Amino acid sequence: MSEFRELRISLKLRQSIWRNYSAAIVVAGILGLALGLRLYGIRWGLPDAGHPLFSYHPDEVPHLTAARVLVEGVMIPKHFQYGGTFYYTILNAIFFFAGLLGDSLGQVNRIAATLLLGRYFLVGIAVLTILLVYEVGSQLFSRPTGAVAAMLLAVMPAHIASAQHLRPDEISAFLALLVVYTAVRVFRADQPLGIRPLVYAGFVVGVASALRLPLAVFGIAPLVAYLLRDGWSDPRRIWSTATWRVCLILALCAAGGYALTSPHSLVNPRMFLAGLHVTWRYETNPFPDAVEMGPGLYQYGWTMLRQALGTPLYVLAFAGIVVAVWRRTREQQLLLAGTIPYFVIATFASWVVVRYLLPLLPLLALLSAKVITDAFEYAGTRRWVVSALAASALAWTMMGDLAFLQLEYRRNNQDVAKDWIAAEIPLGATIGTFRQYREDVYFNPVIPHGFKHIVLPLVPDAEPAEWLERERPQYLVLHEFIYKNMERLGERHPQRHVYALLNALQTGKYELVKEFKQPVAILGVDFSANFSAHDYTVVNPGIRIYRLRQEAAQGMPAAGHASGRQSTLRLPPSGMMSCNNGVVLGSAVKSGTRKNV
Repeated sequence: MSEFRELRISLKLRQSIWRNYSAAIVVAGILGLALGLRLYGIRWGLPDAGHPLFSYHPDEVPHLTAARVLVEGVMIPKHFQYGGTFYYTILNAIFFFAGLLGDSLGQVNRIAATLLLGRYFLVGIAVLTILLVYEVGSQLFSRPTGAVAAMLLAVMPAHIASAQHLRPDEISAFLALLVVYTAVRVFRADQPLGIRPLVYAGFVVGVASALRLPLAVFGIAPLVAYLLRDGWSDPRRIWSTATWRVCLILALCAAGGYALTSPHSLVNPRMFLAGLHVTWRYETNPFPDAVEMGPGLYQYGWTMLRQALGTPLYVLAFAGIVVAVWRRTREQQLLLAGTIPYFVIATFASWVVVRYLLPLLPLLALLSAKVITDAFEYAGTRRWVVSALAASALAWTMMGDLAFLQLEYRRNNQDVAKDWIAAEIPLGATIGTFRQYREDVYFNPVIPHGFKHIVLPLVPDAEPAEWLERERPQYLVLHEFIYKNMERLGERHPQRHVYALLNALQTGKYELVKEFKQPVAILGVDFSANFSAHDYTVVNPGIRIYRLRQEAAQGMPAAGHASGRQSTLRLPPSGMMSCNNGVVLGSAVKSGTRKNV
């Protein structure tokens, strides 16, 4: 009998070891896939000899410049636009290590090296988030559910794209999931509940809030986890002294985590409030992409979330939420406690962008994975149907991913347009471009040497028709972020000066001679409609080039008579300041030509 018992124990031990080994192989494969998807095309738009002081992403260098200003001890409202300065501290750390690595990163200068190293850092954060999803899924449900959730997150388009642009969004997703992980630790802790899990949870909430203030809403997850420990068996417990004590511990630890990672908020409270005011202006002013596109609930719940997940995974996520609301297990309630409040807050933002939904993606992956594993368990002999449907959803989503990554890997339209200008437009011709703020250089092509470059500040009170009549540029260059909503909205455009430009172009004096626009397509399948959000379009925006018609040019003053000046309208700054450490955003127009400064 003892030998039989020992044999049974030995078999169970071997099975456990094999399951652990198999799980490790599966997770390693998922992480390898995630790493490959996020590294492909990661050098997109980095500074080079043509534009050495800025990348083609409109947020990367302004954020880095603001971070360097912070090191110099100069505080500006932009430092607090996210609610804390933690992100700028991270940027300064990346800048420091980029300096240590020097030429090993193979970039044109330290700005480019910092951006590339920062993108690599975000890839590491993304992979760590996927690993954490597996751990949360394993603790809440099962290892298979955790593995499926990790696989789903690995192929979500927004999670891939955000790792390739140096912004705080990927870190936001990680910290939001880390808050949920600490909530799971509170939920699974032994009785009686000690103070340590609550301290960890509150501290992480504070750190997340210092990165992006809206992440504070995830602080409800640890409290819900505490209340779910007994399954809401006694409603009076919600208002008990013990619950208030838990709230106090979470709040104090959150305050400590915030103060540690964003001490500038405490030292400069007025600047902190000014930064929040800047954010308020951003989020309350009309965002042209969102005008006449439906209410925020529709735009975020359908358009943005579908583009963040991909259509097949959107269907799975919707099913996961419906099943969670219907079944309401304690584990599903915990995930919903983090998902629903944040989503509701996001729908009130006037800026409708995919990146605001990134903190929700890990939680939606977990809810979706639970639906798949439950369906697989209940399918019995028809499990192959569930497997085939899940594999098809993943394959279609990955096709869209690869189509977008190919677009990143190709030459940018700005570079292609620059070469076309040099080859097709006569030297000495006058070329006009438009800027909507002082540092608006990211979407226009760099005008080659040998041309007269004049700039119209496309700002309130601008008169494009009068400017075109006076300056008579022989060619005009427009990027997609100007013309797409200008044409879609027409006179309903919230920015009247943009509508005035449309009227000026419709006089017939200028004709479209070239358009550069690359579809998001692969194997003959066009995924462009699934990648039309602002966050994706920045990667390769369309470029249009207009030419002054010959009959319009006859009898007019020479085009170069105004080449030594530009419009006297003031360009509003984007909130960024130059600094003395060499990290500046340079694009001044001097003597009719672009000059990097």
